[in-house]
Amino acid sequence: MLVGMKIAHVILSLGFLILAWARMTEAAESRAPQEAPDDPRAWSIRTYWLGYPYSWTLKERYGLDLEGSTSAESLNPKATPPEIRDLIRDHTETIRPAILKIGVPTPEGSLFIADRRAGLIAVRTTNDAHSLWEAMEREALAEVPMMIRSHLDIFEIEDELASHLLEKSLSLANHASILDELEKLAVQGKVDRTKSQSWISKSGQQTATESVGSSHLPGAPQARKEEGHILVQGAPGSGLQVELDQVLGADRQTIDLNLHFNDASGVSHAQILKHHDPRSKHGVVAVENRFRTEIRTAMTLQDGEPRIVATWESETPGRRTMAFQTADVVFVRPDAVPSLIESWLKQHGEAALPTPPPLDKPATGFIPEGMLLRRYRLPSDFLSMGGGGVADVPAASSDPFASTSLPITRFQTAQEILESQGIPFPEGSSATFFRQSGILEVVNTQESLDLIDTFTTSILHHPPRCIDLALRIIEANASDVREWSQKAGAASANPSAYEALKQEGRAVGEYFITTKSGQIVRLDSGLQYHLSESSRTENGEDEGTSITTETVGMVWEVDPIIGADGYTLDLNLSIEFDTAPPVEEIVEDQKIVRFFEETLLTAITTLDGQNRLIGTWTPETPPGTEKQNVMHAIFLEVHATTIGGHNLGPIDDEE
Repeated sequence: MLVGMKIAHVILSLGFLILAWARMTEAAESRAPQEAPDDPRAWSIRTYWLGYPYSWTLKERYGLDLEGSTSAESLNPKATPPEIRDLIRDHTETIRPAILKIGVPTPEGSLFIADRRAGLIAVRTTNDAHSLWEAMEREALAEVPMMIRSHLDIFEIEDELASHLLEKSLSLANHASILDELEKLAVQGKVDRTKSQSWISKSGQQTATESVGSSHLPGAPQARKEEGHILVQGAPGSGLQVELDQVLGADRQTIDLNLHFNDASGVSHAQILKHHDPRSKHGVVAVENRFRTEIRTAMTLQDGEPRIVATWESETPGRRTMAFQTADVVFVRPDAVPSLIESWLKQHGEAALPTPPPLDKPATGFIPEGMLLRRYRLPSDFLSMGGGGVADVPAASSDPFASTSLPITRFQTAQEILESQGIPFPEGSSATFFRQSGILEVVNTQESLDLIDTFTTSILHHPPRCIDLALRIIEANASDVREWSQKAGAASANPSAYEALKQEGRAVGEYFITTKSGQIVRLDSGLQYHLSESSRTENGEDEGTSITTETVGMVWEVDPIIGADGYTLDLNLSIEFDTAPPVEEIVEDQKIVRFFEETLLTAITTLDGQNRLIGTWTPETPPGTEKQNVMHAIFLEVHATTIGGHNLGPIDDEE
């Protein structure tokens, strides 16, 4: 039975572990194999957490007993090099046979050493063999409580750079490279990081945060002195307000997130409005006109992969704001500390058993006649699809009082999973899955490869997707806009029109937002302008005045749905865009405020990746500032982006 395996039982204190690790790190130069993460057949050393120190799950599920019978002194941090080498050999002799029984590949030259107290095993093996160790670690983590840590990072950047990064982001599911680029530029002082906040919560629990401030409104004391009565309406919630409702997906790798974001931290502009209440004296209202951006959306994130939530025009001309959201799955487990066993394996593993050379890679010359080599990029949890098998276990005892245990789970290999789908593997064929890179490598006949094509396509049919929407408003010569609008004609997409008008004109507005299918998303960004409106009853009685607000900027609302075919997207959208700041005019001795707003309400059907001209208008401007012979062209580009499975499927030869 596997229960009698001899693996170290450690009772060392955490302080000794850290001290020993520090000493060993400063010791003789390591002769451990060099990591080669891009080569699945290269050798490397990694450490895996396989359960709490008191956990019995590992033994019951896999037949691995971490308690063992090895003496506690065997992990003495003061052990001599010969003692450490003997310990590595001893642990390898007991662990390797058990690992082979549950289907984890362990090529000759693999080494193991365990730390039961920390629930850790350090392993030296090939990168492809590490894949199932990673799967075992995930099985252990599946029993662990989880939380979600969210990060919000906001940058203000130049228009040209913002356009470049937005264009780049539309072809990516993971925006980490864009965030890294902005992080570096921020350190160099070339872009401004305006906000950076993080929160942690349990799945399904709403999180709310506020960073608010108050301000003294210039002019209010003078107004009070002159008018006698004043209501001071400040800017409640000025600053940053965020509400998050995040839920961990069943795969424990994706996070569904509902986000309400309100940033009212722009420059405050005091405004005095006439105020009249029939129940009191005439007076004025002191208000703050402040640039504010409010976003309501829903999105799906992959664990640890940042995505752009939205971009919008900044209050500062010539600059745009870009907001990133990241969610990390946090496992509630003992804190990770530098591992003594990994240090020992790196420094003394070579002396215990030299590392073999990297295994030969498949090449055309080694493929049997009549067979082909094909590679597929699949989800990292592909091997879990097999559901596991049952390893050989001893026959049941006739003693009714004998201790019993659950059947031991055995991992299925990639070839066994494919064979279970009825795919034949004749002599000389093979299938290997490298979880580190998510690559399935198959050598088989053309007929079998066709079946594998069908199977891999079927398991990739319903990955989570986000809808990325880019709205661009281009100002150009009116005749050019009309010409390209006519050329667009019956074309379903208009990339040529966009490129031509972008070169000939200029962008007066560029916005981006991401959401999920079936979720209404709203972006409301601009100066919040306050108005004092008078009202009377039907009988002409004075009801006084009320204070309302109007956004001077962009209000954009979209209701997107991915069609049943997975390719078409239906969108209902509303656009309200101000082409100029408001002006105050005197009409019949009354001061009125005039706005210059263009509105577009429409519904369209488009395809993933298309950039379409959805409307044009002639911008209205204040008297005396009219722009001669210009028009605006409105373009909408839509992408349905797969989250956590981008570019899955067969790999072209050139890759």
